[in-house]
Amino acid sequence: MNKFLRGKIPHYLGTIAFLLWIPYLFGPILNNVFGITGRRVEKERQLEIERIDKLVVETINKKFPPTTGKVKKNGSDK
Repeated sequence: MNKFLRGKIPHYLGTIAFLLWIPYLFGPILNNVFGITGRRVEKERQLEIERIDKLVVETINKKFPPTTGKVKKNGSDK
């Protein structure tokens, strides 16, 4: 047992465990410094606004189709 505890395998396992924890430790710090999440949220917000604007314009055009601009008076201007 002593030979196993002082061998290379626990050393490698400890190193791997440490390397796997680096993103959890430094990830939020780097994200805060570089603002990656803020840019992503802003881009998603802008895409959502564009999608809603397009939907509103399509709905308005369906309910109120564009006219030719001519004014009709009692049907006498045929």
